[in-house]
Amino acid sequence: MYELPVLNSPSLDPEKPPLPAGTKTRFLVEGMHCASCVSRVESGLRTVPGVVDARVNLATREATVVTANAAALPHWGPVLESLGYRYVALAGSAPRSAASPRPWIISAGISILVMLLCMTSWRFPGWQVVLVVSSAAVVFGFGRGFFVGAFARLQHGSSDMNTLIALGSGIAFLAGTWELMFGRGHHASMHFDAAVMIVTFVLLGRWLEERARGQASKAIDELIQLAPSEAVVIRDGHEQTVALSEVHPGDTVLLRPGSRVPVDGQILTGQADFEESMLTGESMPIPKGPGATVSAGTLCHGGSVTLSAQRVGDATTLQKIVGLVRDAQGTKAPIAKLADQVASVFVPVILGIAALTVVAWLWLGPADRRTELAIQAAVSVLVIACPCALGLATPTAVMVAMGQGAKSGFLIRDGAALETLGKLTMIAFDKTGTLTKGQPRVCALSVNGTLTQREALGVATALARLSEHPLSRAITEFAAQQSTVPLPLPVQNFRSVPGCGLSASIGGHRIELSREESTTRPANAAPAVTRTALLVDGIVQARFDFQDEVRPSATQAISTLHRMGIQTVLLTGDRAAVAQVVAKQVGIDRVVAHLLPEQKLQLLRETQQGETRVGMVGDGINDAPALTQADIGFALGTGTDIAISAADVTIMHGDLLGVVRAVELSQATLRTIRQNLFFAFGYNMVGVPLAAGLLYPWTGWLLPPLFAAAAMSLSSVSVVLNSLRLRSWKPS
Repeated sequence: MYELPVLNSPSLDPEKPPLPAGTKTRFLVEGMHCASCVSRVESGLRTVPGVVDARVNLATREATVVTANAAALPHWGPVLESLGYRYVALAGSAPRSAASPRPWIISAGISILVMLLCMTSWRFPGWQVVLVVSSAAVVFGFGRGFFVGAFARLQHGSSDMNTLIALGSGIAFLAGTWELMFGRGHHASMHFDAAVMIVTFVLLGRWLEERARGQASKAIDELIQLAPSEAVVIRDGHEQTVALSEVHPGDTVLLRPGSRVPVDGQILTGQADFEESMLTGESMPIPKGPGATVSAGTLCHGGSVTLSAQRVGDATTLQKIVGLVRDAQGTKAPIAKLADQVASVFVPVILGIAALTVVAWLWLGPADRRTELAIQAAVSVLVIACPCALGLATPTAVMVAMGQGAKSGFLIRDGAALETLGKLTMIAFDKTGTLTKGQPRVCALSVNGTLTQREALGVATALARLSEHPLSRAITEFAAQQSTVPLPLPVQNFRSVPGCGLSASIGGHRIELSREESTTRPANAAPAVTRTALLVDGIVQARFDFQDEVRPSATQAISTLHRMGIQTVLLTGDRAAVAQVVAKQVGIDRVVAHLLPEQKLQLLRETQQGETRVGMVGDGINDAPALTQADIGFALGTGTDIAISAADVTIMHGDLLGVVRAVELSQATLRTIRQNLFFAFGYNMVGVPLAAGLLYPWTGWLLPPLFAAAAMSLSSVSVVLNSLRLRSWKPS
């Protein structure tokens, strides 16, 4: 099982500030409908004493707040109410419920009646009353939320999308009522049908948007549903089916063919194949037997096994992955900054444009229709403006991409890492455990001192047992395979120096296991062999030769990166000759060998001083400084260790193609975000002038408010649907 780097230490790169430390709290914020709402909630939460940072995701309606002191958590309900929004606690890990289409369907039915009265000659006694009451039912009944939200914003001296919709539909309704009661009534029908269709189209748009957002979060729901609700445990020799919440660490769990694993555990008896595709991206079932570990959510095939429960409930790998993906989905990519800046002033600017539109039409419009056209143009401007599309452009794409990454076997830490991934120009690889399987074996032991082979192996094993390094494990495994296993020796003053070796005192002698310098190696040493020397009191007594196998996917991964225009380099603490052989096997041209961890770090720093964006792929704690320094750190590990990793990208299996897939997904996501932002900005830049009447002097055409409402609703829906195309993304 590979060691994963824990990167919670302060970042060594000034451009990569560490995530703020503290207690993380998540909850839902109701009442948000556009990017300006997000900006207002984030700013308001950050002003609360004790809050270190706050992030709000419009796509999920979730707020993530980091506080400095867990014992002094504020009450979020009053805080949000003071901002004009509502607090809703998150209900565990339950899948999201679908939005109901009933409001817009009923509203559409009433609106059809209003349209018939407005656009046909159908008349009956009291039709005017029916027209006004039906319109009011839609505008102030089904559209009540717009007015409540607008009033709440007004109380706090701000405005949002609700303000625009409430003003647009309200002005159209009042104008129609005025015309019907005090005017000639010629234009009343135009205003009433505009008022009701504005509300109906917006309700339809929000329902479609909610459905699409539900699809965007489907990956999370699929992960959650992997965990079964019950488990079969063996207690006092009897099988019992119990709720998952009643399973405890140490319980013996029975798995039958076709059942989902309910907990993380270790197999006690039996053999079976386990499908881990939803956790690791590995499509082929993996055979496992006694002693092997399995993760919750995986599927048992072709056999029955018993296992000892080790991690249950929220402590399982599955639940930690769900948490990591959910947190990542709530983050922002730096590319969203422009949209956030525009959204913070968007609604006041639109209100100003609407006011100027009224003034311009009253001054310059046709004398007989000035008031009518001024109202129509102002309402269209208010309604067509859409900060929703701006606010959804980035988070929906990030949300879908994070879920797709998890399904493909890799986790991306946040939106910033997702964006940077697609801009990498160089990726550096560690050798042992990264390009190679990290399972070296001793291929030769030569003794050339006063110790016998058995004594040398006994001394070396005494040190190796205290280390988790792959070469140390290889020595202990080699010793266990011998006919006469060396006796354990007492070790004192043990030290492990990353990149150098091990040292200790045994029987009053200083013992060292150290990588052999190239200048001291015998001329007959094989170039593809890693050699470690055993020194007693500074004198070489024996040498261990190791061989490691290159990962099957390494060559394909490197060649694909080269085709994508990304340079590759091998950074290793091993000898240059060994590194060159491995590099030639996988297709890497540049090799920098014989590096200590701090030298890897310095090399990356020097490379980053130019225009190069560098990724670093490693698997061990020795690589942690370099992984942190790199623009993107890739950590390789097994599924059961994945949740503890804080790397930018963590590959849940040892397949190096995961690195390629992560870069490909990032590039696809960035393309989608740019398309979304282009559409959102372009829509408003074209739509608002058209609604104001830009083409009227030449064409006599003015955008009707109901068309403006339809266009506004479809704009945000189209952004979400464009993001949903990422759900069909498949790695090449």
